[in-house]
Amino acid sequence: MRVRIVGLWDESHSMYHWYITNLPLDIKAEEIGKLYSARWTIELLFRELKSCYKLESIPSRKSHVVEAFLYASLLTLLASRALLLAVRRWGALGERRTPLERWARLFVSATPELLALVLDPVAMARTRERPLLRFLLAEAPDPNVKRQLLPERAGLKWAA
Repeated sequence: MRVRIVGLWDESHSMYHWYITNLPLDIKAEEIGKLYSARWTIELLFRELKSCYKLESIPSRKSHVVEAFLYASLLTLLASRALLLAVRRWGALGERRTPLERWARLFVSATPELLALVLDPVAMARTRERPLLRFLLAEAPDPNVKRQLLPERAGLKWAA
């Protein structure tokens, strides 16, 4: 197998990121870095789907059941990310880093309360207590602020 080694200089970390690839020579080195970054993003997404949204343990081999569980996992992921985006836009997290997988685990643990809020928003609006919001805002930020996240260690700039 013929491969090539591509090194890309990362100014922000003052280091090279190395890739071994069998992609054609007409693909530029910068494009290879972007492709591998996108591939890594997909890997992390599937890791989140399997570990947080139970995509790995589908209790059936019937195609229609598997498809339903797949859609349920994807919809849960989308709802989780939409809520995180709303919380970030609201500015409640400030500049504190919130890893996506940490948020996903919190979202899953808060699903009963979120479902109650969706099913009966009027009852939830009557109470002045906001324990769910306090819980999410307190627990979402990474307590290990000096630790590099896996995407950062891999040199990806999009890490949450």
